[in-house]
Amino acid sequence: MSHLTRYTIGLNEKVESFENKVLKNQQSEKGQIVGIVGMGGIGKTTLAIEVFNRKSSNYEKSCFLDDVRASKSSLHVLQRQLLAGLGKSDPHVNNPYDGKAILRKHFSSSFSKLIVLDNVDDRDQVDALLPDLESVLSSRSFVLITSRDIDVLTRSGVENSSIYYLDGLNQHDSLELFCNHAFSQPYPPLEFKDRVDKFVKLCGGFPLSLEVFGALLYRETDISCWDAHLDRLQNELHRSIEERLLISYETLNTYDKNIFLDIACVFIGENRDMAIKIWDGSGCDGSGWNGSLGFRNLQNRCLVQVDSENRIKMHDHLRDLGRTIAHKSGWPYFLWPPTENIEELFQETSVSTEVRGIRMRPSEYEDNTDFTLYEDSDDEYGYSSCYKIKKLQLLDIEGGHLERLMRRVRAPNLIWLRWEKCPCSSLPSWTLTRNLRVLEVHGNELEILWQSEKQVLLNHLNIVCCTTISQIISKGFVDDNYRNLFLTVESREHFAGTFAFAGVKD
Repeated sequence: MSHLTRYTIGLNEKVESFENKVLKNQQSEKGQIVGIVGMGGIGKTTLAIEVFNRKSSNYEKSCFLDDVRASKSSLHVLQRQLLAGLGKSDPHVNNPYDGKAILRKHFSSSFSKLIVLDNVDDRDQVDALLPDLESVLSSRSFVLITSRDIDVLTRSGVENSSIYYLDGLNQHDSLELFCNHAFSQPYPPLEFKDRVDKFVKLCGGFPLSLEVFGALLYRETDISCWDAHLDRLQNELHRSIEERLLISYETLNTYDKNIFLDIACVFIGENRDMAIKIWDGSGCDGSGWNGSLGFRNLQNRCLVQVDSENRIKMHDHLRDLGRTIAHKSGWPYFLWPPTENIEELFQETSVSTEVRGIRMRPSEYEDNTDFTLYEDSDDEYGYSSCYKIKKLQLLDIEGGHLERLMRRVRAPNLIWLRWEKCPCSSLPSWTLTRNLRVLEVHGNELEILWQSEKQVLLNHLNIVCCTTISQIISKGFVDDNYRNLFLTVESREHFAGTFAFAGVKD
């Protein structure tokens, strides 16, 4: 079988890594079943083909089934291809049930076999193609399955120790792959070097993107054209890349899709455990999205990662996909200026009621962007118009903008509030706390959380202030409010620490 790609940059290193991590502990006299897992477009098929080409001469029979997922509605056709590849002449397979019976009989033979099932997304596909896996593995055979979902591999009989996690290309290989497609040489002309470096950085080691944009700019000598494509890549995914990544998103259930969108829009770089607490309290009825399970599902599909400090990571392309999805549905999922004028969106009642999160951080923008919240009068807060946003549950804000927003918005289901540059000595009475699960307050003026007692559901509290921990939580908690509360305090003058309270009472 020939390679599917014209350039195989970095492939030797990937094969060597695969063999060292997955095959070195395997016993050659026994059958083996191994897996390759990774996000769509990362190069699983390319690696599987190279492994197949290198190993096929060691086996009596061999067969590579490409893109099994695409043929899930015609499994009997794949069964026929597999039987033909393993040497059965003119196999007659009319349906998957007949195919499984013929395959069982065929696998009972003693000849060694090399079988690759590429891009599998359901255990039933493996069951239809390898109905008697024990017989296959008893004949010194080798089975390789590639998938975007680790659960598919483990449920198909692949041990965790036999699964290879494929990541992207390093900087050097990324540059060489891009340049081969753009210039038919492994390095850029001097006048294009800066722009090539920008493309390589934006592609983040993702082979599909490097190939797509390199080919798009093949022999393009107009610098302005390069700049235009750079601007586009910074703002939106190329259609072919988006379509490939969208496949994984579409396999998620509703809750997991919501968590994916939350991460893409809000939680990249945030603490995983904190985010899980937020998802456990999400949904307007407070029933939660089962954050731990949902996050695990995303990890298993190679859609998110966690770094050594327990912070959430997501590839830039997946981030862009999530943000595109969030804004394609006809209403904004998450608002962050300067792309949206918040006041104008509030005028559209049907739109504003769907917003899940708002971010107002003027200091993050070079022009110190302000936010237009027109100040009318005269409700109980001094304003004539007030908007109730039932689905608003995430709020990341700074300075005096919280008071301005709270006087215009009712968010009864708010569960996460991050208030940077809090100008108050204590949280004002108008701060929405009834359903809060996670509260983060950073402010030099903060001395105490609340002046009066509050019945809250907090299970994660993060404070950055200039006072002591005993002062900051000396008032405001009722009954068992300390129970199961995870508290982090950074006192710029006195103390810093992390605490997990379990039913502590005065």
